[in-house]
Amino acid sequence: MGGLIVLFIIGLWVFLVTKLTKFLSKWIPVCKFSPALKVLLFILLLVMPFMDEIIGGFQFRALCKAEAVAIYDEAKVRGKMVHNQSAEEYHFTNTILPTYKIVSRFADHTTNEEILSYVTLRSDGGWLSRWIDFNGNHGPQTFDGSCSGGNYLFENLNIKSVNK
Repeated sequence: MGGLIVLFIIGLWVFLVTKLTKFLSKWIPVCKFSPALKVLLFILLLVMPFMDEIIGGFQFRALCKAEAVAIYDEAKVRGKMVHNQSAEEYHFTNTILPTYKIVSRFADHTTNEEILSYVTLRSDGGWLSRWIDFNGNHGPQTFDGSCSGGNYLFENLNIKSVNK
């Protein structure tokens, strides 16, 4: 049922954009480029509700490359038993979408020495995703809103995480 509602909303939006494009095309001067300008206007109006997610996706991927890292000494952490020592959350203020950085720190379970930390980034969706709230998910609909420097780290280095 939810899929039919989404299809109805998409169909309604395409219909409205078509009508709006025809209305606004009256002010496009007649020249050899006017058909291309009308198509461009249609495309711009069509993607307008997702424009913040499109731009936010580029920003998020750039942040993931720069920020989603893991810091550890492989010789110290391989095969160790660790516990979560702390996790701090920061909010980026210079991104188009609400984006968060979570720094997770792990300590050796026997010595309590911090031996591993990694950064996870999460992004909320654009205004449309947050407004419609698809399945209670505020995440982006056009890209994966999560990346982590700790992906597969525990499996690859045979690290066991326990509660303290």
